[in-house]
Amino acid sequence: MPAWIALAVGAACLLAWLVLLARVMARRPPPEARVRALAVWQDVAGLVERLTDEEELPAEVRSRARRASLYARWPIDLWPFSRVDDLVFALGAIDAAAEARGLAWVEDRWPGDEAGLNALRSALGREERWEP
Repeated sequence: MPAWIALAVGAACLLAWLVLLARVMARRPPPEARVRALAVWQDVAGLVERLTDEEELPAEVRSRARRASLYARWPIDLWPFSRVDDLVFALGAIDAAAEARGLAWVEDRWPGDEAGLNALRSALGREERWEP
């Protein structure tokens, strides 16, 4: 293979990675919401897994949840040793489900506690519920 083809393939891969990284950076939640959502990552991942099997969701939303779930299990991340990119894709799938069926429908499937649900609402940019 000529050197210029290898260089072109390498440049295309680098460009694709930079575009994906820019997309994740643009869609990530604010820092305080991101930290809270990462603290309940297991519940977020569990919710995305549940969404993959929900027949009530449109096929596109289930497919998005499947892709987010697969990406979270993929051993290579955009940011090594970080779950931020996994969180962004998972929140995108959860937000799509909330748009399709309503936030209350998604909240009914939340596997964690109320504090974790508030962290999810905050990361999605939704109103948190006050707990007395």
